[in-house]
Parts: sequence; C-alpha cells; structure tokens
Amino acid sequence: MKRGFTLIETVVALLLLATATVSLARILSHSLQVERQATLRFHVEQKAESHKNYLLSLPFADAALTPGAHRLQEEGMVLDWRIDTAAAGLIRIALAVSRGGIQRTCLFYKSQSIKEVIHHD
Repeated sequence: MKRGFTLIETVVALLLLATATVSLARILSHSLQVERQATLRFHVEQKAESHKNYLLSLPFADAALTPGAHRLQEEGMVLDWRIDTAAAGLIRIALAVSRGGIQRTCLFYKSQSIKEVIHHD
C-alpha cells in the first residue's frame, strides 16, 4: 500500500488553495473599497448638512450670502454654493459638496423675516 500524495495531487491541491486565496483577496479588496466609498459618502453628507445649517444660521447681510458663486475648500472637500435672489427678502441657495468623485447637492431658501425655510434635498 502506498503512503503519501503523488506530485499531481499536491499540485492540484496547491492550485485549488491558490485559487481560493486569490478569490478571498479580491472579495476583501472589493469590500474595503466599498467601505471607503461609504465612509467618504457619509463625510460628504455630514459636511453638506453642516454647511447648510451654517449658511442658514448667518445673518441675512453676511458676505457668504451675497448673490453670486462662492467656493470654500475645507477638510479635503470642495464646497460650492450659489446665492440668487428669489424675491425681496428671500434668497435661494444651491449648495454642492464634493470629494473624491462623491458629490452631494441641495437646494434651500433663506428668508430675511421668516425663520422657517423650504428644503429641497
């Protein structure tokens, strides 16, 4: 009776093991990439919400709320917002926050006399 494995059996076993290892490495790499994208998307969402609240908290006559395009780079993100006069005492704010190919945009209004605002997300 023979004892041990033949060379062919050993090579086949090693090929199966290598294939399984490569497949697991690809799955792990993909899951890490998805996790990084989700984390980046979360941070962009947080920054957009934070900057929206910041703009809404400013006095109506603040320089950041003057009509026209505005840009700010902060924490590796680009924040662009455009202010347009919608009516007397009412401004329309279009905000875009982007980083690493992820972008979040929102449109909202700020009233000079009313604290309640209309949000379009």
